[in-house]
Amino acid sequence: MQSDPLSDAAVAAWVEMQPRRLTYSELAAACLRQFGPERTWNAETLRRYWHDRHRIMKQSPIENDGEVLAFLRERAGRLSVAEILTECRARYAADRVPSRSATYRWLSRERRRLFAQPAPGTRDG
Repeated sequence: MQSDPLSDAAVAAWVEMQPRRLTYSELAAACLRQFGPERTWNAETLRRYWHDRHRIMKQSPIENDGEVLAFLRERAGRLSVAEILTECRARYAADRVPSRSATYRWLSRERRRLFAQPAPGTRDG
């Protein structure tokens, strides 16, 4: 086997063409049949390749919409989530209004981000 099996472009191209319903073990067995023991990737190598290649870094729908993000930041901490979403529904189309759970997740991340920074006027800030 090569020092870095992921550098084998022919195997990588073949992997991309395989049905997505296959498990990594099934894909490894098919790879062995196709390329033989010298070039085959094992299930762990296939998993690593697939996750590295197809990683989807999803942002929340809130962070994808700058106007809604600014709207929420103006109201976060001052109004309840229910009040914020009521105002948001009155102002924006339904497809732009985040769900209640997405809003709570965003608010939680926002609080962690804010509390990780030193407060203005303190010795550290």
